[in-house]
This record gives sequence, structure tokens and C-alpha cells, in this order.
Amino acid sequence: MKDYLAIIRKVDFIDLFKYGHFSISYAVPFDGDMSLHANDMELFNRLTSKMNMYEYSFEYLVIHFKANDNNEQYISIDIRDVCALYTFDQEAKKEMSISFDSRIQLHVSPWTDKFNELQRDLSIKQSLRGIDNLWTIFNLPDEDIERCKELITPSIVQEVFRELYNYERPIGEQSIWTYLLRYERHSFYPKGMIGYFCDFIHVFCNYSKKQELGGEVAETTQLFHLIVKCKEAKFHQLITIVESSPLYKLTEDVAGCRFAVVAPLFLYLRAEFADGMEHKPDDNFIEYTKKIGDFECSVAIYLLGLSLGFDKTYDAFYESAKLSFFKKSTQTTIPSDLANSKEISDIKEVVGDDKNHFKVFREDSNNHEETEHSLENAPMDCENNGSESQGKHLPIVWMRNKKKDVRPVFSDDEKENLIKLGYTYVKKLNDTVMKAIAGWGYNPEQEKRRFSKSKK
Repeated sequence: MKDYLAIIRKVDFIDLFKYGHFSISYAVPFDGDMSLHANDMELFNRLTSKMNMYEYSFEYLVIHFKANDNNEQYISIDIRDVCALYTFDQEAKKEMSISFDSRIQLHVSPWTDKFNELQRDLSIKQSLRGIDNLWTIFNLPDEDIERCKELITPSIVQEVFRELYNYERPIGEQSIWTYLLRYERHSFYPKGMIGYFCDFIHVFCNYSKKQELGGEVAETTQLFHLIVKCKEAKFHQLITIVESSPLYKLTEDVAGCRFAVVAPLFLYLRAEFADGMEHKPDDNFIEYTKKIGDFECSVAIYLLGLSLGFDKTYDAFYESAKLSFFKKSTQTTIPSDLANSKEISDIKEVVGDDKNHFKVFREDSNNHEETEHSLENAPMDCENNGSESQGKHLPIVWMRNKKKDVRPVFSDDEKENLIKLGYTYVKKLNDTVMKAIAGWGYNPEQEKRRFSKSKK
């Protein structure tokens, strides 16, 4: 019999342990001693060459087993032939040790760093798929993607992810696109579209000074005072003002396109869809966005797709792609002040500080009062008016993960445990959350009232 290594899902090993045998389709032979292969990149690459995207390291195991040499498509593993089990990292071992039979011995793979790099690379690919999703949703020209890649190069994307995984902020000789993609608002700029143009100025100041600046640095510029005078300004009015400023040409030369159009449009869209694009936007919204942006709209959508990734765009993409196995139904569209008014107007910012991160970028923490509320501070003694919730102990907060699993939380310890698993506070009671609340046996309207009270 030969020694083999394979990567299997945690749930598959549970089946193997339960039934005593399991068939897999891919394994690689090796000499049987894992300790000799800590730096064996060739073996690691062969072993992981068939891996799909994964979210958490405790979802998979490396299994060392013995099997007969055969040419069949599937290899059958007998539980008696399993030699050892390796987790991707120490955290995965800790999590699996809790859920597995106490007799099972788990080892930490010598490839922990390599698995971290692999997950980063898969995350980049997954985020790039968000671009393809939005290209379909917005029906943008295929040729624009190549033009966008020339502006936001693979090296820029790699740098953004490198900083993210190393918990670093952009500093030094970075691309202006890096400073834009990682930008977070911590300044008290005006609400609405004017605020996003202030952010545009702030991004350029960060780029110019080669570091992220605190405070309201946009206020130190002459352009700031011109745009804030334009009360309830629409996008095209603000662009006209910016075009008369030296900053317009200066940023265009640096970025290679009309950065003054891209930056505020991207930041607006990122805030508008901070919780994900669950439905295809209204056609008026899409057409007006393309009209005001022209090619720069494509650049903004490219950045948005990279920012939201596949996870936050696939719902709307599936609607647009009209998948053949979906039930036939009327298309759902989301309303937007942008589409309804034909102008980008003073739209309430849908933003928050989402620390759950396999998405690329955190949303803006805008420091506006209405962006800081969640159910976290909802009162425990709120009225029990809904029949479904009568007699129930009301949660202190609702939380969700990227897979849209929504859960009630009743204690701080439970809250901290979910945060470690990638859950974040529910900040917006959309249809998905309301349905989940009902599914847990609570009255959605009652929880909506509690959410409303927590914002006062």
C-alpha cells in the first residue's frame, strides 16, 4: 500500500468516521513523513491544486492515509487505513478539538503559512469575480474591463490584499487607487453627495502626503469651500465646480482617467451597497449611473466589484444572469433616490464599520449619528406586542455572517463567540433579515420597532 495525502471537508471526515469508509476523487502520493515536507512547495501545490474557495480554515482537513495503487477514478478510504489528520492552522485545531470525538488526535500542518497565502490568493480571485458579476448587472462594455485593468493593475490589487492580511494601512509611495480603495471616512464632512466629493479631496491629500491624514483636511482646500456652497447639489453640478479647479487636471494626470468622477461615484456606490447587492438595481439607477460616469462609471464599478467581491454581488448577478434552474418569477428591483430623481441627491448613507473581513475593504465609518445604530443597544424590556414573540426572551442584538445566516444573540459571551466566527452586527433590516427573524419565531415588525428605538 502507498501513502497518500488528500484534502477533505470537515463534514466528509465526519462521514468517514461515522460510516468507516469514504470515496475521494483526488489524492497525491508521498513518502509518508509529513515532517520532511515543511518547505516542499511542489507537494503543497499538487495537494491544493483542486481546492475551491473556502472561508474558514476549520472547514477542511489534510488526511494522511494508505491505499492500494490503482488507476480508478475514485480512491476508497477505509477508516483503518487513516494514519494522521492535520489541520490547516492552530486555530482550526482548537475549533475541531471541541467538535470532534475526544479520542481523535489532531496535528497542525507544517504548511500553516502556505495555507494562509493560498487563502489570500483565493480571496483575490473571488473578489475579482465580483467585477464580472457587476459587469453583467450593469451591462457594461467588455472592452472597458481591459482598460480598467490597465489603471488598477494586478500589483495594486495584490498590495491592497497584502496590507489587509497584515493589518496595515496604506503609507508611502502607493498608487492613488490604493489610497482610494482603502479609504475610510473618519471626518465630519457634510452628508450626501457633497460629502463624497469631500472624500475625493481627502483621498488625494492622503496620496499627496503619502499617508492617511486625520481630521477634516479637505476643509483646508479652496475647492472644499466652493462645493459646500452648492446646497443640495447634484452630481453633475459638483463635477462642474471641480472641473474649474486645478485639482481636476492634477488627479486626472495621476490616475490616468477622470479621478474626480470615479472617486465620489465609487464611494457613493460602496456606501449604497455596503450590505451587499441583494437585488438587481433599478434600470433607471443603472442607466443614470452610466450616463453621468461614461467610461469612469466602468472604473467605479470595477472598484465596486473588487470591494464587494462575489459574496456581496451574486444575488443580484443571479437575477441578471437568469439562471436556467431558477423558478420563473417577476424581477425584483430596488428603489433608489438616484433612479427616482434622475439625479444623485442627498441620499442617506448606508454604511457601517464591518470588521468581518474576507471582503476586501471595510465600509466607511462616517461618524454620522444615523450610521452608528444597530440592534446592539435595543432595550431588553421592549414591549411584547407581537403574538409570535409573546413570552420570548428578546435578543440583545441580531448578527449575521456573509452566508446570510442571521442569529439572535442573548449574551455578551455568545456575541464574542460569533464575532470570532465572522459574524457582524445587523445594521439594516432588509428583507433577508426580516425573513430570518420570522424564521426564528420572532415578530419582524416588533423587532423593527426595537431597532427604531435603539436609534433614538
